[in-house]
Amino acid sequence: MRRSPQQTVPSEGKMTIDERYEYLQTRQKAHARTTRKERSLTLDQMAQATGLNRKTLTRHMNWKHLRELIEAAVSWALRKTSSL
Repeated sequence: MRRSPQQTVPSEGKMTIDERYEYLQTRQKAHARTTRKERSLTLDQMAQATGLNRKTLTRHMNWKHLRELIEAAVSWALRKTSSL
């Protein structure tokens, strides 16, 4: 069963950093599996829920993917240099 963003957002006041981090983590996988139009709507919902702007949210949503690419590149480079 899929949870809607409204179910994961605290009902009162402003989110704490920990709550925001947890919320963004839960939305990250769902965000990656959606179409471009749905991602736009998702960003709007997350911006309203967290108070962050869309550009910041986009960076947060892409961070895990970028980190994995960087780790793979570093790993590849280390293997290449160690084989020399």
